[in-house]
Amino acid sequence: MVAVISLLQPRQYVATAEFLLQEPSSSMSGQGLAQIASQLGVASTPGSGPSGYFYAEWIRSFEIMRDASRISYKAINNSDLYSLFEIDKERREADSYVVRALRKHVRTRYDRVLSTVNIEVQFENPALASEIGRQLLNLLNVYGAQRRMTVGRTEREFVGRRLSNAQDSLAISEKEYAEFILTNRRLSESPELSLRATRIQRRISQHQATVQLLNQQYEAARLQELRDTPVMSVVQRPEETVEPVARGTAFKTAIAFVTALLFQLIWSIRKAAIGRSETVTPKLN
Repeated sequence: MVAVISLLQPRQYVATAEFLLQEPSSSMSGQGLAQIASQLGVASTPGSGPSGYFYAEWIRSFEIMRDASRISYKAINNSDLYSLFEIDKERREADSYVVRALRKHVRTRYDRVLSTVNIEVQFENPALASEIGRQLLNLLNVYGAQRRMTVGRTEREFVGRRLSNAQDSLAISEKEYAEFILTNRRLSESPELSLRATRIQRRISQHQATVQLLNQQYEAARLQELRDTPVMSVVQRPEETVEPVARGTAFKTAIAFVTALLFQLIWSIRKAAIGRSETVTPKLN
């Protein structure tokens, strides 16, 4: 009976997508910014890049799930997922309902060994599962590119402010040194004046090194902001891996058979116990 019920249930299909991140675990100028921050006494800096775990969770985020639900899919006659799940778009909670419904069909996983992110989309319609998987990849790439450009802009603005401050500090030190030289032309005759001049020169050298480093990081952040390359490299496309989901008929049948035997055994033991109790009669004095 269990096998029959299992066979009568609609067959489910799963489409699997897999991708590698194109960007490193930290942004292009993140390490340099950390170095600058330590020099300038800044507690933290922007620019740490997301990990594979972040992307695995991001796929199931509200924004991506909602946008995927609004797309028209050929597999369901160019309808969106609101129609598929019979959700009225006019309702105030419509987006929350459709996101909750879609999340039940989408699973994500990050493989630390291979450093890949997997997306599994499961539906009765194999073509729909494949289409949704492909759209999730597209949306993730778009959102990832936007995030990368935003991070680049944030880093550029941060480094730009620090660069301006460093250039001002350098200009002040150079002006101080020029005025010092003009007013103290006989430095060699005064150890104290020579020591002061050396200190000013050392401060100028430090400011010059900081300005040079900040210039490099500013250019790196500016290039990152302008990058339009994909944030991920697709290893496995969903349309290439649509497979039926195992129904587990044999396993369910075995469990049902064992359960039936246990119930039969318990019933037999109980019936035998009741029979023995009925055959025993009390002795009358």
